[in-house]
Amino acid sequence: MTEARIPLRPMLRGFIGSLGFMALTLVLLASVSKAANVDEYGVERVEASLSSTQAGAHPDFRTFVEVKTDPATPADGDGDHEPYAATRDVLVKLPAGLTGNPNAVATCSLLEFATALQPGGGCPADSQVGIVVLHLYGLNLPFHEPIYNLESPGGDKVARLGFIGYNVPVVIDVKLRSEEDYGLTTFGQNLSSAFPLVSADVTIWGVPAASTHDTEKQTPEEVSESGGTVTESPPRPSGLKPRAFLVNPTTCAGPLTVGFAVDSYARPGDFRTASAALPPITGCQDLDFPTGSSFKLTSSEADSPSGLEAILTMNQSNLELSEELAPTELRRATVTLPEGVALNPSSANGLTGCSEEQIGLISSSPPRFATAPPACPESSKVGSVEIETPVLDGPLSGSLYVADPFGNPFHSFLAGYLYAQGHGATIKLAGRFELDPASGRITAVFDENPQQPFSAIRLRFKEGDQGVLVTPPQCGTYGIDAAFTPWSAADPANPTAAETKLERSTFSIDHGPNGTACPNPPAFTPGFEAGAVTPLAGTYSPLVVKASRPDGSQSLRAIDVQLPPGLTGKLAGISYCPEAKIAAAGQRTGAAEAAAASCPADSRVGSVVVAAGAGNNPIHIQGTAYLAGPYKGAPLSLVVITPAVAGPFDLGAVVVRTALRVNPVTAQIHAVSDQLPTILSGVPLHLRSVIVNADRPNFSRNPTSCEPMSIDGILTGSPDLKSVAERFQVGGCGDLGFKPKLALRLKGGTKRATSPALRATLVARNGDADIKRISVALPHSEFLAQEHIGTICTRVQYAADQCPSGSVYGHARAFSPLLADPLEGFVYLRSSTHKLPDLVVALKGQVDIDLAGRIDSVKGGIRTTFSQVPDVPVSKFVLRMKGGKKSLLVNSTDICAARHRATVRMGAHNGRSAATAPLLKSSSCKKHKKK
Repeated sequence: MTEARIPLRPMLRGFIGSLGFMALTLVLLASVSKAANVDEYGVERVEASLSSTQAGAHPDFRTFVEVKTDPATPADGDGDHEPYAATRDVLVKLPAGLTGNPNAVATCSLLEFATALQPGGGCPADSQVGIVVLHLYGLNLPFHEPIYNLESPGGDKVARLGFIGYNVPVVIDVKLRSEEDYGLTTFGQNLSSAFPLVSADVTIWGVPAASTHDTEKQTPEEVSESGGTVTESPPRPSGLKPRAFLVNPTTCAGPLTVGFAVDSYARPGDFRTASAALPPITGCQDLDFPTGSSFKLTSSEADSPSGLEAILTMNQSNLELSEELAPTELRRATVTLPEGVALNPSSANGLTGCSEEQIGLISSSPPRFATAPPACPESSKVGSVEIETPVLDGPLSGSLYVADPFGNPFHSFLAGYLYAQGHGATIKLAGRFELDPASGRITAVFDENPQQPFSAIRLRFKEGDQGVLVTPPQCGTYGIDAAFTPWSAADPANPTAAETKLERSTFSIDHGPNGTACPNPPAFTPGFEAGAVTPLAGTYSPLVVKASRPDGSQSLRAIDVQLPPGLTGKLAGISYCPEAKIAAAGQRTGAAEAAAASCPADSRVGSVVVAAGAGNNPIHIQGTAYLAGPYKGAPLSLVVITPAVAGPFDLGAVVVRTALRVNPVTAQIHAVSDQLPTILSGVPLHLRSVIVNADRPNFSRNPTSCEPMSIDGILTGSPDLKSVAERFQVGGCGDLGFKPKLALRLKGGTKRATSPALRATLVARNGDADIKRISVALPHSEFLAQEHIGTICTRVQYAADQCPSGSVYGHARAFSPLLADPLEGFVYLRSSTHKLPDLVVALKGQVDIDLAGRIDSVKGGIRTTFSQVPDVPVSKFVLRMKGGKKSLLVNSTDICAARHRATVRMGAHNGRSAATAPLLKSSSCKKHKKK
């Protein structure tokens, strides 16, 4: 059953100048088709064609869609049956690359469009961009209606077309498929339900002002008044220079498909789909690829933080020329910065990453994103972007974000997102950044870019103290290389060298950091600071050592520090970090190390702060120093483990080991670090300072000498070395007492000419100054038994720890509050430059100490002098010398017949002295008396 024809011309006139027009375009008529079976509603037939398949040409584009009709319903005068439901919306998905330029033709305002059926009203003729032939059920003829380029409504629409569908205004909004392939989709909305759509045959003109369309410019008023009999117009030439409205894709790879979708008033949103193939695009080899580019750093200072300005242009002058082919679009852009330009660790200060969810990632291959604005945190923003395109009224603008490492479409360490929006268009792109693991050289790749025309893309990366880049270390001219590949390549994913366009931009570095002279080559000007937090003699205080370098200096590669005598550490109560834990630490992530330290807490001796990055605001990363066992010939070592987490980037747990050598004579500590890392995961660290703070309570102990000293070092650059020294002196030495006690006891024969054993026991008070020198002169009752001096260890043998057993004459043990276990070892006679060999005590244990005593004769008696005793606390020292044939003593008298005293002179490191005359006792004399 057909419905009566409803004349709408008077109705439309009543809406002129009012909001009723907008209500009409959204609501239209309320009646619904009365076809019985809505389930049968769908697409009957679709067609699509181009008037030219030449890539970049400006063809007429035709689409045809017909919906299913119920053969059981009466046919109208045109032979059409009633559709199963009244069509509400028609969607047409253009293939990617088939695009339009609404700026190439005049526009029609909404007010002009609303007066389309008014005498003298309507859209300008030059705003017509095509024609639609409508078959509406209930009408006896098809209607040939002009299609106009309307003013864009903004929002998420890049353009709007419109026509009068038998007195009913119909708008066709054009959207960019930002979530898919950046093709265009047209939305014909709210078609007439009074006269349901049977078919629509739409032709969009490639060049609307072309003379071939002069007789297709009938007005809606003419069509309405003729009742549909008007199918063409009198010749109506444009008078304007023909400009291209449509552009063919610029890729000849792969098939092209036009998608169709329709829904009904009965079931809004329930779209039925179909597709039609287009013939392949040809002639891509005929297209120009007129790119241009400019890349430059924002700083011209060497070894300094910098931003980057990048401009990519495309000459689009042919885009609108009807007789010319549009240029091919950019498929891939690859930009390689010169070696020496690298990521600036300082830029990670406060930086966070943008997650896949926050940017709105939909798929990874290729990366596609939701149209909604990103929810990336402000702290992930690293730059800005502006895109100019000839097809929109203004630029798109937005931001550049750093992506979460490994949480991005490429699953890579470094990636970024580009977001730009404006004039209905949204662009979201993902770029991957490849870092050379050896040099840190950066290569940026943006692939599968939209097949949409642009005239300029401007990127500006963050500059200033937290600029994203570090400039080269020396002055000179440097090149930034770019490689651009087009969609017109035979295989766009794998272009040939001939299809790739190479461009180079240069920039100059003409002075050093902060306006200084050019560092050609860079000098090594490190800084060095060291000292005790509380420089009070004999007390425990944190020890801080800092090595640094300014911008423009050679890299800091290693640190070698020798502490002054007496500046030592308490090892008692500290465990070693196990070797297995140290080895495993280097394989961990920084986050894992920060969450749970590899080394046990009781091996911790201090904290470490590493500063990295160019500029005045380097990033500071906390690490921990642990005590470890022997390393590279040293008895002890320091293991520094730093969780290298900078902003969103996890560079792993960095392990640097330092050998702690102990001078056996002075007990001085000589710390020699391994090579410091200079690059991690392709990021040059640009180390600025390393601060080691030995802050474990009661660990670092000050000397008991208040003499001026120094903490000396050698800092290694690349390649220079620099000797450094920091004055060191403690105070309060006068407050330290000095009252050690020495006890001497003989054991064995007491008669004249017998050779007893000797035990000497030295006891020192806690808190006193440390012993610096001790001289013990035995009484005349004891002579040197020179006949017992047999085997003597040579200095060469002693240095090689290969003294013959015959050179052993005794044994000693030393107890210190700094050590959990005593040191002990043999007492040797060692060759000397003196008349008599030296008496050397070789103490072994956690560390090794050599005490060398000179043997001489004074006033006819034997004297042994230890003139260089280390400035370390010794609570007890026990020396046992052998008796009998290995004794170095011989009694000159019956020692039990009288009391004999030794003469002892002792000096402290704080300058105090003590003199005692201990009784030379004999265990044998006591036994004799008891009998």
